[in-house]
Amino acid sequence: MHVPSSITPLGHYFVSKLLMRPDDYVVVNKPPFLLIHPTKPNGAPTLWKQLRELLAFEIASGGQVSIVNRLDRETSGLVLVAKTAIAARDFGLLMQRHALRKEYLAIVWGWPEWEHKLIDAPLDRSGQRQDSVIWLKQ
Repeated sequence: MHVPSSITPLGHYFVSKLLMRPDDYVVVNKPPFLLIHPTKPNGAPTLWKQLRELLAFEIASGGQVSIVNRLDRETSGLVLVAKTAIAARDFGLLMQRHALRKEYLAIVWGWPEWEHKLIDAPLDRSGQRQDSVIWLKQ
């Protein structure tokens, strides 16, 4: 992958692990402790800002950066990003129909009694335990 010289690495946060880059979407490997979206107007590094820099040519040509699946700041993993309005709509419909499969792996303290465990329960909703504000300049 060629990285434009205008994009400077932000420590280990730089989106250097671009796994797939077809015409309509990209898949990136988000490191832990990187925000997906801006939460405050303080200029903190976010995946969204880095992708806007990386995909500047596509955006200038009518594309966009639409993050399809979000991960918590502490969570690392794959993030699917639509580069066109059509792809964003199509992925959004797939998410609504639960046609995209998500899988989470967890690191635990100690040794569990089981080798594999399926947890089929809802995650806490944003704001149930503490406020979660997303700030996005448009």
